Order: sequence, then structure tokens, then C-alpha cells
Amino acid sequence: MTDAYLDANVYNDIECGAVSTDDIDALQAALKSGDLAVRAGLVDFEESLGI
Repeated sequence: MTDAYLDANVYNDIECGAVSTDDIDALQAALKSGDLAVRAGLVDFEESLGI
């Protein structure tokens, strides 16, 4: 399994449609299969809450 950290900007890019559906599908498939684990960081939570 590979661990990954996604900067908060990635979530913003997904929300505004800047990331292709194919890339999102590939990410979801890797997560479901257990090949990839995305770790959330404190900055993700802070930026999500607008802190």
C-alpha cells in the first residue's frame, strides 16, 4: 500500500472541476482496492474550517 498526502488545494480543484473524472475514478479505485491510502493532515482540517 502507498500512503499519500493531498494538499488542500487538490480538494478545491476537484470541487471546481479542474480534475478529470478519469483521475477521480482512478483515485477512488486505488482507495477501494487498498493500493492507496490518503492521509489527512492538520492543514487540511484547518483550511476546510477556514482557520
